[in-house]
Amino acid sequence: MTQTAALQTTSSAAVAVKENANNSIARLNMRELKELATIFVESGAFNDTKQVAQAMVKIIAGQELGFSPIVSMTGIHFFQGKVAIGSNLMASLIKESPKYDYEIIEHSSVACAVQFYSVVGQRVKLGVPVRYTIEEARDAGLLAKDTWKKYPSDLLFAAVMRQGTRRHCADVLRGLTADSDTAGDHQIADLEAETPADEQETIIVNGDVVDNETGEV
Repeated sequence: MTQTAALQTTSSAAVAVKENANNSIARLNMRELKELATIFVESGAFNDTKQVAQAMVKIIAGQELGFSPIVSMTGIHFFQGKVAIGSNLMASLIKESPKYDYEIIEHSSVACAVQFYSVVGQRVKLGVPVRYTIEEARDAGLLAKDTWKKYPSDLLFAAVMRQGTRRHCADVLRGLTADSDTAGDHQIADLEAETPADEQETIIVNGDVVDNETGEV
């Protein structure tokens, strides 16, 4: 075996070990996965997850991206029947990727802009900065939602990360999509609202649950 081949073999082994270490459910069978999902649902800590099957899907989706079960439960949601990946997880995937990076160049309650980069060989800009404004959100009819009124800067960032990841770094999602909903192309995936049995709306912004009474994240 040549030195180059040996180095490649060692590198591949190291990557495999890292992936197994990051994926804490790699060795779980379906029964163990169901037991873990049941614990999460019964804990009551995840207001957007009412069924064991939902928790199992969240964990499996997170597994595909290399996230631990607890991270998957907090950062992956269901939105209008689709598995939605929170912008915080998208940002994490890009920062951890050996291929990509991003830099926030503008961020306020009226606009957000992020420059995406390729870092293979050298740091190279991927097109122009992805920018989204509160005016665009208004034109898309999003400002009628209370969450956009309360957390505009967070949602602008989420919209930009969603669009930029889909445009420049889609492979970090490993086949999972970052599709927009029917409200418009820039609607964010990690804003998940549903009405459970008690008629209290559960709202999640950037992977964080928003208290319905106090508005605190």
